[in-house]
Amino acid sequence: MKQKREVALINAEDLSLVKNNALNPEQLAFILKRTPPQYVKTRPAKGGGNWDYVSVSYVQKVLNLMFGFRWSFKVLDSKFDLDIGQVYVLGRLTVKTGTDKIVKEQYGRCDIKFKKHGELPNGRGRIPLDIGNDLKAASSDALKKCASLLGIAADIYGKDDFREVQIVQKPKDESEAALTEKLRHFLSSCTTVEEIDFVVDNFTEHREKDITKKQQKLIEEALAKITE
Repeated sequence: MKQKREVALINAEDLSLVKNNALNPEQLAFILKRTPPQYVKTRPAKGGGNWDYVSVSYVQKVLNLMFGFRWSFKVLDSKFDLDIGQVYVLGRLTVKTGTDKIVKEQYGRCDIKFKKHGELPNGRGRIPLDIGNDLKAASSDALKKCASLLGIAADIYGKDDFREVQIVQKPKDESEAALTEKLRHFLSSCTTVEEIDFVVDNFTEHREKDITKKQQKLIEEALAKITE
């Protein structure tokens, strides 16, 4: 039997009770909802069963859309252990919103991939296939974990504690012209078809009517520019 999807409601006015909130209501609404199912992937877990996860490219898209590309990620430390076969890095994610900065740090890890045959000199163990790629994978893991501390994909990496929240705002009269300009702005930053799909999904999610011909034309032009 399918579980009922519970959504907690918060009035937008309540957000003003938190003084100097670094995130605006639109950004909060974005991170407090569930990850769209088309971006949730599954892989086998070591102990049996399956793990849900999101790709690092999805996290990067969300960061770009939420913070207008005003974010950076830095690896503070990295180490690997050939005996236990793991690489780990300590990463720092910094996002800028207005005049404020938010900083999150987390560890990421990756299993080292070894060559099938051969050992290091003096019996020091197996030969790694490509430590550089393993470090890159561990860095991606660290970025995703840092982003989850902001709430991005928190329903994936913190299932037990996550509850979807919907921010209820007073209806505002926003013209189609203004909405079209917003769509144009976000489409202009897209470099792949997947990014366009992501923008369109979020643009149409809460609309009560179909997109206009002008908006459809903008989407088609953005797709044509990428695929030409």
